[in-house]
Amino acid sequence: MNKQFRFVDYPSISFSQDAILRMITELHCPAGIEADVTYGNGCFWDGNKPRYRSDLKATGNIIADCCFLPYASGRIRSLIFDPPFLHKSGDGSMIKERYGDFPSITLLWEFYRKSVQEFKRVMAPDGIVIIKCQDTVSSGKNWFSHVEIINYAKEAGLILKDLFILLAKSRIPQWNRKTYQHARKYHSYFLVFKNG
Repeated sequence: MNKQFRFVDYPSISFSQDAILRMITELHCPAGIEADVTYGNGCFWDGNKPRYRSDLKATGNIIADCCFLPYASGRIRSLIFDPPFLHKSGDGSMIKERYGDFPSITLLWEFYRKSVQEFKRVMAPDGIVIIKCQDTVSSGKNWFSHVEIINYAKEAGLILKDLFILLAKSRIPQWNRKTYQHARKYHSYFLVFKNG
């Protein structure tokens, strides 16, 4: 019996955000991503935009806080979340305008936790949640946001299904640094969860 098959390579690491989103869509959301709950200026989307595009500002088609989404329970089949990864932001900053004010890492991580709980509420059975996040180093300490988000998702009943790493194409030089205590974080993650 001669069966034809197509082998497609899906590497878990890339310098291209577009390539990672394409792989996630092909592997986990073949019908496309239905909702972007932190749409902003739509930088994720060159072509097919999600049906529901929400943000705190009127940049998408829905004004909404991702901790209190205006969707019925159990209805969204797939969504993407691109939250801030820095907890301090100055007055008038884009992060503060788009997400709110997070003067401490504890408040930022509480925002992640509440958002993940809300995603669980709106997700259809077997729905997919995609979260982009980045670990940081601040004041000589590592902050592993991806670990916190995985733990919050597990507590909420979401199952980690896949993980992709986006490498930075450029790096901000740290000219004022004389010594380092930790490795610089020049990558971000795309975590893919399934509603369990």
